[in-house]
Amino acid sequence: MMNFYKIFCVALILTLGSFNASAQWCGYVNPTSILAGCPYSLYLNQFSINTLTHTLGYYPTGCPPTAYNFYGYTTTLNTGATYSPTFWANTTNNQKAQLWIDFNNDYDFLDAGEASAIAANIPTYGSSSVSFTIPNTATSGVRRMRVVSDFWGSGWTLATCGTATYYGYIYDYNVTIAGCGTPPTFVTTLPSTSTANRLCDNSGKKLLTITSPSGYTATWSSTTNGVITTSNGNYYFNPGAISIDPATGFGQATVTLAAYNGTCTFYVNYIVYVKCCGIDVAQVLGAGNDGKVDYYTLSFNCKNTSYTYQLTGGGPVTFTKVNKVLMANHNCNNYSVRITGCGCPKNFNGGTSCKDDGSIANASLSCYPNPVDEHTTVSFTTATGGTIETGIYNINGQQVMSVFNGSLAAGETVNMPLTIDLPAGIYFVRMVSDSGENMVQKIMVN
Repeated sequence: MMNFYKIFCVALILTLGSFNASAQWCGYVNPTSILAGCPYSLYLNQFSINTLTHTLGYYPTGCPPTAYNFYGYTTTLNTGATYSPTFWANTTNNQKAQLWIDFNNDYDFLDAGEASAIAANIPTYGSSSVSFTIPNTATSGVRRMRVVSDFWGSGWTLATCGTATYYGYIYDYNVTIAGCGTPPTFVTTLPSTSTANRLCDNSGKKLLTITSPSGYTATWSSTTNGVITTSNGNYYFNPGAISIDPATGFGQATVTLAAYNGTCTFYVNYIVYVKCCGIDVAQVLGAGNDGKVDYYTLSFNCKNTSYTYQLTGGGPVTFTKVNKVLMANHNCNNYSVRITGCGCPKNFNGGTSCKDDGSIANASLSCYPNPVDEHTTVSFTTATGGTIETGIYNINGQQVMSVFNGSLAAGETVNMPLTIDLPAGIYFVRMVSDSGENMVQKIMVN
């Protein structure tokens, strides 16, 4: 698991004390071009952000002498956090308001990100809230915040100095930006993974929590849809939602932890590595009436026919693709087939019981007579010996009957009466050994 830390934890403290209204703070040019709107009831009745609430209430108590004023209030804002300043309009006309903060302390409000919130067309006696986020690039120290209000007109643009305004006000405040220090080490229940230690994609959902340090609340997210889910206020990690590369069987996704301690927010990115562990092929079977394996049936757990396959090697081979089943007709030609698009990618070699010259190999399996009747005998010979298992399978690759399970010597042959009480249809007799022998014979039950 790889961690990438980002610190979004700077606090903004609005400290609004006594200040000379004639201070040079319009790009350090006194904002004199704006016309006071109070005589026309064009002003903000109230402004609030976080814990700061500034009630102006000019009318009918009297209008301020100038359109520019500095006010003293205090609140704390945190970088990385989103706030929704609210602007209340007075009577007569709709208004517009905007907020700026000089984050880099270069004595203007012209830099990217400093125009933080715009509230357009505030209705008379009404209010408007606009969300914005304090950037993590804000530097420490005392900074200026400015709010400008004006008469609302379609296409009109507010300016920090009032040069593009008609009737309104400029409200200034001081801002103190403070840093939060080094991020702590978080211990979480997110599985620890690496490229050499991947999590199975079918391992199930896992509850996500922070176990240390204490005092933090956590939110979890991922840019990959479905990797993080919520239920009853809890967050869960779902490895099954991570896309798997069909060529490698591997996948990865980034999971983001946002930890908040009441003042600062820390973000940690974790890369989670997964591998495909689901099985998409249930069985591989083959059969041939001449004692040679002339086709294989690959039976899948796919829900539809969306799977794909790629053939490599060996003589003329044809395929018939149906729902959950791929028939490979190879007539004693060696081949391999790769299945993708159905869970994990998987390779299979199409084995045969033929020698290069087409004659029967030393290991053999036969059923005669076929179709099966009361005289049918199954005969099988192992070339290598070992533990031998012989059984009857249906066309879906499911074993429906056991015929033999025991140890045989190399070259030993077993002849057994085949008594079957099964519905009519096509079945397969299969003999496998622990040394890798795999023989299959198709049979008919009438």
